[in-house]
This record gives sequence, structure tokens and C-alpha cells, in this order.
Amino acid sequence: MKTKIIVGVVILAVLSVSYYWWQERRENESVPWIGQELFTIPYGNGKGHVAASLSPRVAPTSFALDNGTILISDIGNDRILRFDEKGELKQEIGPVRAIDILVDTEHNIWALDGSVSKVIKFGPDGKKLREEPQTKAQISKLVFDLSGKVTEGTLPEGFVVKKLDNHNGEFLDTERKLKIKVATYEDFGSIDFLGRDKRGNYYLQIEDLPATPDGTIKVNTYVKRYSKNGKETASLLVTDNSDYFSPAAKSVVLSPDGTIYQMSFPKDSLVITKWFAITR
Repeated sequence: MKTKIIVGVVILAVLSVSYYWWQERRENESVPWIGQELFTIPYGNGKGHVAASLSPRVAPTSFALDNGTILISDIGNDRILRFDEKGELKQEIGPVRAIDILVDTEHNIWALDGSVSKVIKFGPDGKKLREEPQTKAQISKLVFDLSGKVTEGTLPEGFVVKKLDNHNGEFLDTERKLKIKVATYEDFGSIDFLGRDKRGNYYLQIEDLPATPDGTIKVNTYVKRYSKNGKETASLLVTDNSDYFSPAAKSVVLSPDGTIYQMSFPKDSLVITKWFAITR
């Protein structure tokens, strides 16, 4: 009987190690992405439209995810619009000229209104709950701090980005003492932290600036996924300079399950695209 117990314990130990090895290998494998266009929104000023023009240069500046819906900052029409994933308008919030928007765990909508230099909190029903002065005039983004509170900033507390030279940078998670080396294909533009998925993978938005014969400035934007040990496991080019209007301050958002949502601006309508990383 004792021998059977020992054999059983050994088998369980081997299976446990094998599963851990398989899980680590799967999470470190490079995987492809599949895109699905969810819906388009016409440009304009009417119900369910978003304002976009070249003169003056106006287009939605930010978007956010909330419980199966997508909120878009329609800054040209002084409002935030909520759509479901079929593109049906569900809610209009405002008036507010939101440079950036964020949704907290209680489904409140936070808006950074640059026109009045205030951070405004709306309830899930769209009712304004409170507003407070903007404290960082040079910052046009909202993030969560370590306690979960919404604050102005470029990166959540505990994360650092460094530019090393024209082609290399670093991303640091100071709490977990993780350093990720980032190399750009062209001249270095910027690194932005999109977040971590429920598996603990890191997602970075990386911009580089390719040289052009006529000297115009173009931007390539990539989303890269990194495992918990900092190895790159997926790379996705989310824009190739096809946007007709100026790029938004927040054009890519990460969901907890690792799905990437993209907001882009072709000439005729705003497009929301959903990107899945294939899991082997």
C-alpha cells in the first residue's frame, strides 16, 4: 500500500512539472493575430455619428471598453458615445470635450476635459458625479495608480519607460523587477504600456518613425506581447499610415483576456477592429 502511495505521488509530481513546462512553453511561443472589423461609424454631427475634419483638424481622441460595450470620445461634438459590438448606439454622455476617457471597476466613466482643464466623473447612467481641476497641464492621459484610483499620468505607478538610443528602449516593471528590451525597426518614436492580461502577459504599444523620401513624418504603430519573463511572443502592426485624420491619443486598448481593440480613421468612417492572438 505504501509503495502505491509513493508511486502515485511521483506520478502527480511528474504531471505537475510537465504541465508547468507545457504552460510556460505555450505562453512563450510566438503566435499570429487575426483581425475582425466590428463596426464603422459615419463622420458627422448627427445621432450616432462622430465629428472628423481636416480643417480644423478634429477626430475622436480616445476610447475605452466597458462590459461588452465601447465608449468613444467624440470630442468634436462635445460628447462620449457608447456602442455595443454590433455598432448600435446605446448611450450619449456629455457635454464634455474629453481628451482621454477611462472606465473604472464600478463602470464609472472618467473624462479628462482639456477645454476646461478638469477631470470629470460620470456614473454608469451618464450622470455627472463630480469634477476636479486638472493638476498636470502637460499630461493628456488618465491611468490607474496602484490603489486603483484614477489619476493623470502617462504610465501607471510602478512602470518606467526609458529611451536608450534611436532604435532601442526599455520597459521596467519595478514591482516585479522585470526589464523588457524594446528594439524598433525604424527611428524610435515612443513606448506605451497597454496593460497585462489575466495570464500575466505584458502588452506594449510601440511607435517608430520610418524615413520617407519626401521628408514627411509617418508613424508605424505596433502592439507587442511579452511573457511574464519578458520574452516577446506576438507582434502586430496596427497602423501603416493609412489613417486619413490625425492619430488619436489612445487608438489601441487591451481587454483582460488579451484581445486588442483598435480605433482607426479611414477617409469615410471611423472603424473599430478587434484583434485575437491565436493560442496554441
